[in-house]
Amino acid sequence: MERGICKRCERFFIKDHKNQDVCEKCYQKEREEYETVKDYLFQNKGASIMNVYLDTKVPIKTIERFIREEKITIVDTNT
Repeated sequence: MERGICKRCERFFIKDHKNQDVCEKCYQKEREEYETVKDYLFQNKGASIMNVYLDTKVPIKTIERFIREEKITIVDTNT
C-alpha cells in the first residue's frame, strides 16, 4: 500500500494507484469543478479566465491548472 500527500488539501492518503496525486475527496471536488468550467466554456466561448472565475466561483489557481494540464483551453480574445 502506497501513501501520498494530496496536492490539493495536503493531507496524507492511501493511493489506489501509483500516479494518484489527490485524495478521493479532492478528486470528487476536482471532477465537479472541471465539469462546471467545461460546461461554462461550452456555453460562453471566448470567456476569459476572470469571467470563468467570476461566473463559476472555481478558483483561478484551479482553472490555471486545468489549462496547464491541457484539460481546457481559454481563447485569448485580445489578439
